[in-house]
Amino acid sequence: LLAKGKRFAVEVSPAPKEVKIKHKVEEGETLYSIAKKYKVSIEKINEWNELEEDAVLSIGQEIIIITKR
Repeated sequence: LLAKGKRFAVEVSPAPKEVKIKHKVEEGETLYSIAKKYKVSIEKINEWNELEEDAVLSIGQEIIIITKR
């Protein structure tokens, strides 16, 4: 990119904020489907909620999801 002597504008956007979401598990949901919905990994969901690797979710269980918006 050669911009010597040229004028141009640069738009700077604020960095995305981390948002904590309380997700209530509904019938038929799995860790995989929830991870896919929020675009996070199953491993991160387990970490944020101190769940075992082979955890089974219960209907109505609330789990924390941390995402950027």
